[in-house]
Amino acid sequence: MIKLNKLSTNLGAEITGVDLAKTISAKEFGFIYKAFLKYHVIVIRNQNLEPPDQIKFSERFGKLDI
Repeated sequence: MIKLNKLSTNLGAEITGVDLAKTISAKEFGFIYKAFLKYHVIVIRNQNLEPPDQIKFSERFGKLDI
């Protein structure tokens, strides 16, 4: 189950209960995206992502600037 832990009052949150190497649902991504908009910095620890997995996840936020 995906959860959010605030790291401070207004900036930063940790998200747990998600494996970004697997396909995540639109609902799970929506949760992550809303946390990003609210806290500006999100931490999702202990992920084992190959470069293509990281790109695939990052592209969900918008066009990548390479």
